[in-house]
Amino acid sequence: VAIEANASKSYGAPTEQDQPLNVPKRTNVYVAQTEREKQFGVDMHRVFQHDLCKLRLATAKAYVNMLSDGKGSTSHTTDASLRLTAQVQGLGPIFKLTLNVQNFSQRPLLGIPVIFSFNPTVYKMAKPTLTIPSLVPSLIYNYEAVIECIDPNGASDSVKVTV
Repeated sequence: VAIEANASKSYGAPTEQDQPLNVPKRTNVYVAQTEREKQFGVDMHRVFQHDLCKLRLATAKAYVNMLSDGKGSTSHTTDASLRLTAQVQGLGPIFKLTLNVQNFSQRPLLGIPVIFSFNPTVYKMAKPTLTIPSLVPSLIYNYEAVIECIDPNGASDSVKVTV
């Protein structure tokens, strides 16, 4: 019985492929645009490449300005250069904030204070400050902070970490 069922199936392309598509006729605007692209294709590509280079340059300048202003993930000061990344683990009401701190300066840093700023009506921490004893250059140090949401409605707010 199974052999007869397979014999009735047709193999190959589906029958829908044999039906032609309704393609609209070429308009004068389409023909004129195609001719323009044939004539000026090289110039159009050159202008596109030029604009793309200008966009990349503007992006790089904005990135450098962001880093030099201290608003990026790496903040540069006269004394030290640190990178701080934070990851939130958990959904609440109790979650963990994992901090990765890296020293980019040439000398080790000692006794670095870390302060957590948050809305005390929304969050609670056992100790909202942390002191990093030492940061050796180029090593990444991990620190964890437990934060609890105490808002009865489960509201959320920002937590700022200042080094």
